[in-house]
Amino acid sequence: MAENELCPFNNANCMCQFCTEPCNNGLNCWECKSKGEQVHSVYLCTGFKGDLNRYLENWKAHQTEGENEPEKR
Repeated sequence: MAENELCPFNNANCMCQFCTEPCNNGLNCWECKSKGEQVHSVYLCTGFKGDLNRYLENWKAHQTEGENEPEKR
């Protein structure tokens, strides 16, 4: 997601929100934004350019909690 925004649809699992250079590798934030709701989760992106550790820590935290909430800032 551009400028390190978190997912506006509260999808804690989507990798796109931690990407510093949004790509067009099939799925990205455009699909969700155009529908106005969460339509997918990207768990692995070959074009990911961002803080992988931040994404993994957020993903692990929500797997343990069993929740799908975004990282708290």
